[in-house]
Amino acid sequence: MLVKGEVKPPAIVLENEKIIKRHFNAVILSDFLKEHREIFFSQDPKYMTDPKLFQLLDPNESFSKTSPVEFLCDKWLPKQSDKYKEKLKAIFLDSSLSDIFFDKSMRQFIHENYFSDDKKYGLRASILDRYNQAVNFYESEKEKYDPRKKEERQHYDFFEKLLEQTKNDQLIQHLSSRGFLPSYAFPTDVVPLDILSDKPGSRLLDLNRELGRAISEYAPGSTVVANTRIYTSGALKKFPRQVFKKYHYYHCECNWFTCGEDKADVKKNIDKHSENCHFRNEGFSQPALYPEWGFSVPRDMQGEQIRTNTRLERSGYSSEFFINMDNFEGEYPITVNLPQKGSIKVEFTNGYDMFKVNPGKTNEKQKNKGGFLICKDCGRALKRKGKHKTPYDKNCDGKNCSQSSHLISIFDTDVTRITFNEGFPPLPSAANLTTYYSFKSFWRSVLYSLLESMSRVLEIERNDIDGLFIPSTKPPFAELVFIDAVSGGAGHVSRLVGKGEEDCQDIFNEIFSEARLILDCKDCAENTACYSCLFHHTNQKVQHTLNRGLALEWMTKL
Repeated sequence: MLVKGEVKPPAIVLENEKIIKRHFNAVILSDFLKEHREIFFSQDPKYMTDPKLFQLLDPNESFSKTSPVEFLCDKWLPKQSDKYKEKLKAIFLDSSLSDIFFDKSMRQFIHENYFSDDKKYGLRASILDRYNQAVNFYESEKEKYDPRKKEERQHYDFFEKLLEQTKNDQLIQHLSSRGFLPSYAFPTDVVPLDILSDKPGSRLLDLNRELGRAISEYAPGSTVVANTRIYTSGALKKFPRQVFKKYHYYHCECNWFTCGEDKADVKKNIDKHSENCHFRNEGFSQPALYPEWGFSVPRDMQGEQIRTNTRLERSGYSSEFFINMDNFEGEYPITVNLPQKGSIKVEFTNGYDMFKVNPGKTNEKQKNKGGFLICKDCGRALKRKGKHKTPYDKNCDGKNCSQSSHLISIFDTDVTRITFNEGFPPLPSAANLTTYYSFKSFWRSVLYSLLESMSRVLEIERNDIDGLFIPSTKPPFAELVFIDAVSGGAGHVSRLVGKGEEDCQDIFNEIFSEARLILDCKDCAENTACYSCLFHHTNQKVQHTLNRGLALEWMTKL
């Protein structure tokens, strides 16, 4: 027997607006390519093959010397909006998705939200602008070298190949990886690690990561093994006219978090929180850069060939994610009574911002130190300010460097919050607010036991969900936050409020019962945890603080 017990059917939650938009984008783009088949598939119009990126984004004589994208957005799509309105009605009229689309003008909704003004996923504002920036940069750099001169030929060929590679990228794959078209290989907020090397085969490598993982795995100083070579990241990718977004954030010892682009506003939030916080707060925020274009291995950092039987040391940085719950407006609130003692309030919302931060190498005694020193002109990571080589092996004066900054990733996802109501047994004495270490140890242990339990009870892949605890208005209790660990959400945590057509009372009874069994692990000591119970790769940074015994003592009373 390969399967024991009852296998539950998969639950599909249809109310993910981001995924619906991507599917609709695919319908529009498919129709556009078919209507102009002779342009995009000129070799053999009978067969639809994957066109190249330049065919959609470069100016074209057939569209009056404008790019097909601009023609699609400005002339073709407005004329087609009535047709797509009818198509949407046919698809969604009898589903719960109808409210998403029909509460506003369809013409305005299609034109503005899908193509023109969507800065993050829009076809013109995001895809075309970034493509033009890359092409213009490579062309201008190539023109600085004379291919007839032997000493300049190598540099000319280097930028020529980068230009050719950018133009000939596969169109559908490119649009899918950047969140414009559906991608069933989650996640979609993907950035590259560009290897700017002259080594054979280096530029053929396609190294992409979701930004939340990339700020750790591709951060400057991290090493990556690819094609039998070891590459070390050394820069944040950017072109000359691009400017990194800068944020300021603060994470309190009680797990409260705030973040924004205005340092003064962040400081006001910190001061307001500090008035009622049980922990001492220094009151300073941390600067953080948003590496939205990815990372690169500089040209002067050639990949080292791996020898047989070489032992590779683990390289990279750990990161944590945070959430600002000050503006959380929960939907579908329900109250669940546990069998023995207490009740919980469960609230859900979708499209809520999550933050993931890589602080770099920090010094616990100097909490405002650490981070990365980044040249804002070329993106190169530096050890100290001064003249240096750009990632493309050119000279940079180094006068425009950032202060030492952390790296931050922002993504929106589904969020469910659990609040403990009256009637719960008191916490173990070691987990009170005056003992900072034990307080966090206790709630982390409770949180990860419930995450492991959710994974088993709801039959969800553990990597697809995560969580954290935040301050509660009823200390020493905390509020638990569970999220879908993919951008846009996958509908997992929404099942906790019944959106998977399951009984919430039964679900939580099973989750708390299973969590107690997980905490009653026989493979480790009570004052710790192990991979049989609470350890997971997402909590490696705090595994040494977990104490399943404290959580088990409290769970047993439930």
